[in-house]
Parts: sequence; structure tokens; C-alpha cells
Amino acid sequence: MTLPLQANLIGIETAPADCVNDPEKDQLVHEVIRQVAGTQWLEDDKVVPMFIERYKNWINSTQLNKVNGLDTFPSVTYSQGTTESFDKFYIRNHKRRFRCHRGEYLYHELTWKANGYNWAYIDDEPLAENDAVVCSFPFADTGNQKHTKELLDRCAERGIPVLFDCAFFGICAEHNFDFSHPAITDVCFSLSKPFPVYGMRIGIRFSKDKEDGLNIYGNTHYVNKFGAAVGVRLFEHQGPDDIYNAYRAQQVDWCKEYKLVPSQCVTFGLDFDHRYDNHNRGSKDSNRICFAKFFNKGYLPL
Repeated sequence: MTLPLQANLIGIETAPADCVNDPEKDQLVHEVIRQVAGTQWLEDDKVVPMFIERYKNWINSTQLNKVNGLDTFPSVTYSQGTTESFDKFYIRNHKRRFRCHRGEYLYHELTWKANGYNWAYIDDEPLAENDAVVCSFPFADTGNQKHTKELLDRCAERGIPVLFDCAFFGICAEHNFDFSHPAITDVCFSLSKPFPVYGMRIGIRFSKDKEDGLNIYGNTHYVNKFGAAVGVRLFEHQGPDDIYNAYRAQQVDWCKEYKLVPSQCVTFGLDFDHRYDNHNRGSKDSNRICFAKFFNKGYLPL
């Protein structure tokens, strides 16, 4: 289980954005790990290109969302979850002022503060030419869409690079993932929400930059081949829409019972009436409750 970065959320079981707790999925991952450990894939330089190709096909196979524009990025690399892609984005843009919305994944704010980077919430100040924007899509605080086309247009006009964090892809529906906008320079995905592999750091990054660290050691095959091999096998067992289809009815039922609004990410219920302010992650408007650990237990500790 992941632990919340916010001190006020520690100890609240429905706060972290966990993967669905499913003993069958846990067993599948353990079996895949045993299979991979018994092969020579760690010595095979073809495993990462295979992972990248399978991951792209997996993303594009969604029937519940629309995906467009990933083929416009010249660089596609393995990433240790989405987090490694964040760090490379920070390094490339360290002279800029970083921007994000309130309620964004707190890792960004904590890292910017720890490194003395200049930053500000998008909600508080207008965008400026020397900014760099990070935005989760689906948005970390709601599982819905936070950014607007107008925001991206302003970024393009001012030459502001934008990173999209798509860590919640694989548990969502009814999103239009259009990555063709010229402002978007980086897009990253992770398998830690659709599969119980958060400790294995399996992800992918699409970028318009060909020169940063991910590309340098990716080109020399100095990457996590074990994670890539596990990812290749997992794609064979579960599609990007399966989690949503399996738990959507239960999500809707629990939202009705607890007076929440169903998120476009199936593991979340949203509180816009301040009933659950102990779950607040920084947004002034909403609170996010995560059902993932409890779908298969049949109860919700609220």
C-alpha cells in the first residue's frame, strides 16, 4: 500500500490513491515475477523496446477513452513509474518557475521546496513566459479533467512546456487524451494503479526532448529490464478498461450511499459538500475518497 505524503492524511485508510485490493491480481503478479525471474530477459536488450511497443498498444486499445497524439513524440523511454519522468522534467526546466494546480500530487511541491526551485500555484497567479507546468490527467485530486484548452493555448503562446502525468490511466473512462497540443512536451504513464506493482516502478515516458538523462541511459540499455519484462507479461492479462468495467457499479452504489459524486476514475468518490474535509488534499472545492482497498471487502470505513 502507498502512504500519503500529506501529514493530515496519515492513518486514513481511504486517503491514498491505491490500486484495487484483489487477491487474484496479487497472485497473478507473483506468478509473473516468478516466470520472469526464470528467464534470460534481464540479459536481453530487446525487452525494453518490446515493453515500449506493448505499452503503446495497451494504451491505444482503450474503448472507454479516446487517445490521440502519442505518435507525435520522437522520444519514448522506460521510466521508473511517473516519478522519474517528473525529476527529468525538473532538471531540464530548473531555471523556470514551476506551476501546478492546488490538489496536485504533493510530490511536486515537496520536491520544488526541497531544491529551492521557484514555483507557484496556477490558481494564484497568471502564467508567465518563464514558467513550466505540471498537470496530472486525470487530475490527482478528482480523477476528472482539471486543465483546459485555454490553459494549454496560453502555454503554447508563451513557450511554456507542459508535462502530463497520466498515472491514473487504466482505471478511468470518458476522457479525451489528446496529446497533440503543441504545448505538451512530456507525457508519462505508470502501471501502479491498474496493477498491484507500485513497488516495481514500471512506467513509460513520451517526450519531445531527445537529450535528457532518460534518453542517455535508455539508449545504452541501462534500465530496469526486470520491470519491463513484468510489464510485457501483465499486458497479456488485463486491458486498460478492465478495472473500470469491473467496479463501476460498486463505485456508483457507494457514492449514492455516502452522498459522493462518482469520479471518472473508478476508485474514487468525490465530496463537494465538505462532509469529509479530513480527506482534503489541498483543493478548496473537493475531497477525494479512495475505494480501492475495499471493493473486494464489501465495506467502506467512512
